[in-house]
Amino acid sequence: MECERFFVRTSDGQADLCAYDFVFEERKTKRTGKRGNERVRNRRSCKNVIFAHCNGTNALAYLPIVERLQRMMMMNDDDVRVVMFDQRGHGRSTRVVNDEDLNVSWDVFAEDVGRVKRECEERDSMNDYDSKEKKQWHAFGHSLGAFSVLLLEAKQPGTFASVFAYEPIFALREDSYDEDDEEIKNLFEKVEKPDGSLQRNARKRQNEFISEDEAFRTYKKGLLGKVMDDRCLWNYVFNGGFKKKSNEGGEGVKLSCEPEVEARVYEHGGENADALAFIAERIECPVTIAIGGLTKQAYAYGVGKIAGKKIKTAKLIEFDSLGHFGPLTMPDCLADYLANYLAKFSNLSRL
Repeated sequence: MECERFFVRTSDGQADLCAYDFVFEERKTKRTGKRGNERVRNRRSCKNVIFAHCNGTNALAYLPIVERLQRMMMMNDDDVRVVMFDQRGHGRSTRVVNDEDLNVSWDVFAEDVGRVKRECEERDSMNDYDSKEKKQWHAFGHSLGAFSVLLLEAKQPGTFASVFAYEPIFALREDSYDEDDEEIKNLFEKVEKPDGSLQRNARKRQNEFISEDEAFRTYKKGLLGKVMDDRCLWNYVFNGGFKKKSNEGGEGVKLSCEPEVEARVYEHGGENADALAFIAERIECPVTIAIGGLTKQAYAYGVGKIAGKKIKTAKLIEFDSLGHFGPLTMPDCLADYLANYLAKFSNLSRL
């Protein structure tokens, strides 16, 4: 597995997004028709998938999913290319403006996904990786990342061949359902409603540590140690979740996604209260909405069910043993499902 890292300037010029292009090598068939051992990097014959992570984390926290996905696809004589990136205000992405001036409205997160995808296509074109037919891309998103890829596809139908959204988060109003739709009405009444606790807890996060090692040990003992696989937690801490304070004249490390930035992201959700209706009306590609059955009373679970019912092209699936952190809790489980999911698609056309 090889990774090319590059930066992409956002459309509004406020940040440089750190992107990771994981290209997996493809088996090369010899003229004799027998399978050879030589392997070559080839973007033409693999499936393209873009990953969008949840608020407060970073792209490489999901690396165990990518590694497992590659192995599973190879076992099925298939290949996958995964592009991940650190959202604005997160990971190794850099700010051109001060944190307080950084635009973190949810619309711009969708725009950023599209910007990274276009940059990849431009890079492919320059390197003669394009095939005669336009390459199809699939999207995987988690929470805010899931919202982002769904909104992008709704705004620009045809961007993706498919979307896999794990518990996409929406800030729904209580009138978001039809009055005569008893199923959605009852579901909305049962789940916990947003009460501002996410942003309050974000602002309480410990921002500075002596070292990444101390941060990892601290997290292992707390909530993140319970909901994140050790590999995901390690990649979160050591692969972009923190930055050194040396540039600021201090010692130790601090969160790459400042607590105030994470909190502001949550607070902006209300601006998109009509987003689900917009997505449901416009989205055309196949969509899978995944929810975690371990937390049935959680707002994200209920919203996921509502989204699965509202989006006409959506298939709703439930992972009984997972909660909202599902992809980071059991990355192998998600990777295995994604491998089977992607196997249904050809490389150049929709299912």
